[in-house]
Amino acid sequence: MEKIKELLQNKLFKMLALVIAGLIVVIVIIVIVMAMMGRRVSNYADLEDKMISAAKEYYKKNNDRLPKEIGAKIEIDSSSLAEDGYMKELEKIAPKDATCTGKVTVKNVNQGYFYQAFLDCGEKYKTTKLSDYINNHENPVIVGPGLYEVNGKKAYRGENPKNYITFAGRTYRIVQINEDGTVDIIGTTREDRVVWDDRYNEDRNQNEGINDYSVSRVRDTLLTYVNSDAFNDNQRSMLEPFSLCVGKVSEDALVTRGMECSEKLDNQIIGLLPVSYYTYASLDANCTTATHGTCENYNYLVIDYQWWTLTADSNTSYRVYAVGPSSSAILTRGSSMGSIREVLRLTENTVYVKGDGSLENPYVIK
Repeated sequence: MEKIKELLQNKLFKMLALVIAGLIVVIVIIVIVMAMMGRRVSNYADLEDKMISAAKEYYKKNNDRLPKEIGAKIEIDSSSLAEDGYMKELEKIAPKDATCTGKVTVKNVNQGYFYQAFLDCGEKYKTTKLSDYINNHENPVIVGPGLYEVNGKKAYRGENPKNYITFAGRTYRIVQINEDGTVDIIGTTREDRVVWDDRYNEDRNQNEGINDYSVSRVRDTLLTYVNSDAFNDNQRSMLEPFSLCVGKVSEDALVTRGMECSEKLDNQIIGLLPVSYYTYASLDANCTTATHGTCENYNYLVIDYQWWTLTADSNTSYRVYAVGPSSSAILTRGSSMGSIREVLRLTENTVYVKGDGSLENPYVIK
């Protein structure tokens, strides 16, 4: 007994015991991790998450292989990740009786990287892009509310189309699906009322604003918003840079969709809706100018508060188009107050999870 006490009091013995205990802990952790890597997952979403985690670890150690230019994209298949030891082969961890192939795409978006896993497990499961899901489940229409095809894009029109979608914890509505599979969305939440611009205007000799979006207060507000905690890093990585159409429009101009694109502001990750997109959403044939009263008819973009558009008046240096509460677009001073309905573009690799686009069951994405 005395010898045991002496042994326990020996410093060298204590150190050796600590080392052995530490090794045991490390071995246990390795065993647990390996067991988790090799365990079959219970659903396909977990399998996609495993692939993404493996790809992130791979590119963390091989960051020289990441795409350097914004918009550039690469992919790595699951078998390569398995060969390099970042995950087990899909056949060993996929749900039972499922035969799957998979890959992870990595896109340089908004100075970050968006990782998305794509699985093909035959009839059992297949990862589906949001744009593909909508295109496959909603045929373009020529009358009534729904999805209309125009110049290679598909845009929603009418009073009650099923185009609701959740993103970053908020509800949006899909404006259009672009040819490349990217999806434009507009906010529905009433944010704080702000000025479009309130700078001193020499033509008016007072602070009524300057209607140049590129240097406007509202642009500053939008950029602050998109870089705030309203979005996390992963959500920001889902945003695709796009060109804003900032050409000016006169009050009596016959509106055609995209007429503001005579002037563009490139590489933006947030913006507002051009006024011609608002008028196009109306199914009233008499809606031919932005301020015509009929534009509020059969139009899902009409809402119960005033909100700013992207478009300025070509006949003045201070007026901007806003959409009034349950009314057509109006021209008002940039220094007036209006709400922001931000417009964002989701990357083409955005994946559909569930939902049918209705208010009660909006599209859920990842």
